Amino acid sequence: MTASWLLLIVALALVPWWLGPAPAGFWSAASLTASLWPVLLAVPLVLGRVWLGRWAGVAVIPAGDILVPVAGALGRVLRGARWCGTIGLPAVRAMVLAGIGRAARALDPTRVARRVEARLGAWPNALVVLLLLGVMAALLGGFQS
Repeated sequence: MTASWLLLIVALALVPWWLGPAPAGFWSAASLTASLWPVLLAVPLVLGRVWLGRWAGVAVIPAGDILVPVAGALGRVLRGARWCGTIGLPAVRAMVLAGIGRAARALDPTRVARRVEARLGAWPNALVVLLLLGVMAALLGGFQS
């Protein structure tokens, strides 16, 4: 498997030079570096992929077959979409509906009125409210002497 990758890299490097005569300055270091940098960039990627395939149990992609990683990625996307449709979204929907239900029960006007009335039913709170009403009435001129 490694030999096919190395043969592909060598062919990528050599085939363009076989197509025609090389212009002047083509064999200079700057020209070679400018034309070979994609191949030189691919060498460590290919060797790393071969090493991962050999030692980590990852399937090695056959030379020139781009459909293998595309099919694998598409399979992962479809599995994720299936999970979202069957498990993920229903769980999120149930959580959101439960939160809305709790908020609706907490903000129910009759329950709020009962809680306010229960708190005002205690003598200290009722006395403070009556005292505040008296102070507001006095400030507004309700008591004239």
